[in-house]
Amino acid sequence: MIAGRARLALLAVVPATAVGLASVRAAAHGDEPHGGGEAASAPARRPPSVGATGDLYEVLVKSQWAAAGEPVALRVFVADATSNLPVADAEVELTLHPAAASPSSAIPPEIKVVAKPAGAPGLYGASVTFPGRGDVDVVASVARGDDVDLVALGALETGPRSPIVGAVPGGRSRDHVQPGRWVAAAVAAGMGLALLVFLTARFAARRRRVSDG
Repeated sequence: MIAGRARLALLAVVPATAVGLASVRAAAHGDEPHGGGEAASAPARRPPSVGATGDLYEVLVKSQWAAAGEPVALRVFVADATSNLPVADAEVELTLHPAAASPSSAIPPEIKVVAKPAGAPGLYGASVTFPGRGDVDVVASVARGDDVDLVALGALETGPRSPIVGAVPGGRSRDHVQPGRWVAAAVAAGMGLALLVFLTARFAARRRRVSDG
């Protein structure tokens, strides 16, 4: 009778312990796909952009990731520095130099790009091709009638899309695994193992008492 009850208790504890251990393993691995399936692509940073405000105009340049030798579309937004209203019908030219902070021999000493109106007020478009990868310092020249402004925008990153900091193989960041998840699974597995040891020891003690009697 006692042996039968003990066996039933053990049969109930063992599956629960196995489930707890499996949960620990799944939490540690972040449930990433295994086998021959295609891994998810790594998260990527947003397209590069740079902007600043000059004496007369505010200029923002948005770029896109592209490999060396591929054309890069630039979107240029121009607004009045005082009213923030979009500035239409302006002559916009961008001058690109290798970034002083990280000069690259793959970038020509100077690239000039004329941005043309792109439909919406204050929006201009241009295209540029970088022969190699490297950051570029951007200076925008905005002229409208007698008003001319040179705005130093800062460094713009070029090159192909790259993973964000903290990305790991399989397309998941290191922050993906939540600590609370694997802690709870570990506690459940530990409790199951402790109960299993307790019931085993109790069953053995009862068997010894029955044998001694």
